Amino acid sequence: MIKENKITIIILLIVFSIIGIVVYFINRNQLELDEKNKTTEYHELVLLSDESLFFSISENINNLCKMISNGFRDNVYDILDKDYTFENNISIDNVLSYFTDYQNTSFQASEIYVISNKNNYIFLVQGYLKNDVMDQVNYIKDTKNYVLYYNIDESSYAIYPIDKGKYEKLIVSNDFKFKTISHNDNNNFNITNYDESIIAAIYYNDIISNIYSNPSYIYDKIGTRTKNKYFNTLEEFIDYTSKNDLITSGMLEKYNKVSNTYNLVDSNNTLYTVNVIHGLNYSVEISFDKD
Repeated sequence: MIKENKITIIILLIVFSIIGIVVYFINRNQLELDEKNKTTEYHELVLLSDESLFFSISENINNLCKMISNGFRDNVYDILDKDYTFENNISIDNVLSYFTDYQNTSFQASEIYVISNKNNYIFLVQGYLKNDVMDQVNYIKDTKNYVLYYNIDESSYAIYPIDKGKYEKLIVSNDFKFKTISHNDNNNFNITNYDESIIAAIYYNDIISNIYSNPSYIYDKIGTRTKNKYFNTLEEFIDYTSKNDLITSGMLEKYNKVSNTYNLVDSNNTLYTVNVIHGLNYSVEISFDKD
């Protein structure tokens, strides 16, 4: 009997130990999951530093351009903020007539501010509306500004287009009204995990794609060292790039990131040192292998 009791106690100890271990790992995994999914709150208006969220917001606004270009009026109407459609007498039937300049365009954010209240977020977005035809001289068609409302619980968003004056006023005044955005079939907010390799490619492509189509845009980003060595004026830059294919004939082959600097090396062994200030606000120094 004593021997049987000892065996029973040992079995119970083993069972309880296993249960304890299982509970420990469940709790630990839940803590890790909670930490992974934890959202950042922004009690004051600040520049958005999360690179993945930055480019995800940019792509969600770009989705508006796609819907307009494809003539999907229901989708466009569902993405727009309801206060905006009401104030401008916009209906499903006439919505596309308000965005004729968006035909065959894409959007790229250059600057994003963020402020939040619990699970409701407001993003102030400034960026470029671009022609989709890459060889057009005016590749950057216009500068656009938006308020993007995002609700985490609903995973929904709404876009409220504003002019530059209103954008600048909101940055100064911090006069924001949070709202809950109801989810519909077309306004699901998509967040993409942009790793460093993708972001490096975004910066590289931004440089290369704009050299001929919008040279002043890139020239303004080029650092003093490069300008002093190769081209002191915009005209010299245009002349240099038209005669030298070391810039546009390559492909990104490798990169590394140190703090806020991306070092990009292409197939011509040209080095682009991109110093990121915020989003697509950056400066770049260029070193050619032939030198």
